Amino acid sequence: GELWSSKDDTCCQLVLLAPATRDLIARNPTLGLSIFTSPHPQNEKEWRNMKPADDPLAHPLYPSKVVELLKSVSPRVGIQGIGAGDYSPAESPGYFSSFQSGDVVTPLPLHSGRALAVTYLESSIGIATGRPPKTSGESF
Repeated sequence: GELWSSKDDTCCQLVLLAPATRDLIARNPTLGLSIFTSPHPQNEKEWRNMKPADDPLAHPLYPSKVVELLKSVSPRVGIQGIGAGDYSPAESPGYFSSFQSGDVVTPLPLHSGRALAVTYLESSIGIATGRPPKTSGESF
């Protein structure tokens, strides 16, 4: 997580290309996904205080590369850290899940690369972490 959070191009490339990253995501999707989502703002105040350069989608290349990586990973169902209890961070307070019916929120299971990518995009966009709508004069 620290290498990714550094925003240094060399470090970010290392994280994206390292076999260890792919293996971690496959073995423990929740932990692997947190490499990319932990630097994202978690509430409205953090979103409002964020500098435009710190926006999770500000980089012209990395968000699409992360989605590409996540979609290419096949979580190994049945290995420790994966199974009936391995779900997206939707179980955290305030996190949006793709599976929502009325007032009932069911965590998104992280059993496919697409589910990982959707969860990453939800975090990047700030769907349920209180990202305020853009107002005039803001760059993001």
